[in-house]
Amino acid sequence: MKDPAVLFYTSDFITGTLTMTDEQRGKYIILLCLQHQQGFLTKDDMMQICKSYDDKIFSKFDQDQFGYYYNPRMKKESEKRNKYIESRRENRKQKSEDKTNISKRYVKRMVNENINEIIDNSIEDLYKGVEIFFDEDLRPKTEKQKHEWLDTLDKLVRIDGYSPEHIQNIVKRARMDDFWKQNFLSVLKLRKKNKEGIMYFTVFEKKINGTTKTIGADPYELAKLEASKLGIQR
Repeated sequence: MKDPAVLFYTSDFITGTLTMTDEQRGKYIILLCLQHQQGFLTKDDMMQICKSYDDKIFSKFDQDQFGYYYNPRMKKESEKRNKYIESRRENRKQKSEDKTNISKRYVKRMVNENINEIIDNSIEDLYKGVEIFFDEDLRPKTEKQKHEWLDTLDKLVRIDGYSPEHIQNIVKRARMDDFWKQNFLSVLKLRKKNKEGIMYFTVFEKKINGTTKTIGADPYELAKLEASKLGIQR
């Protein structure tokens, strides 16, 4: 079954298409989606969408030895996504008892028969939702590091029973705190315990107190955060 999703970095897309017209952006995003579904693009695909040669759009794609077009970033993200899904599939095979628990926890969220796909997408979305609150140099640099972050988030949901929205909100508020911003430098800290044996996630909850009811991250705050990292004044 073809994976229906891929990570889409909105800030990178906006930055990379600043000089394009709305029409060019529309054609470009359609080509990216088509590449994700097909794996590559033919010259006919490119011309059918673009109608005529457009240097700004064509410059976003490379050609392989067979003459097929592909966007390098889309190819990379698709491959990373496929490797992650395969690793999760192997983990579930080795831990069949966990599979039963996961199914029970997410049964109400099923929108189709592929429960594992929903779980993968949920944790992957949560990862992307919290990653933005960490400076670029603090984010995972390797697949192993990213897997460790994903594993921590998965355990917070699957074992500790927290909702993705609550986790994202706690991370957001802790990273905005003047003290913890200097001491909370990795998602891995959330399940570690302090000297009193209290998990840091609980420490952050107590610090935030009555503000934990806020769900998710405010889109406008996220936009300002990303814009500041790109050096864009708003």
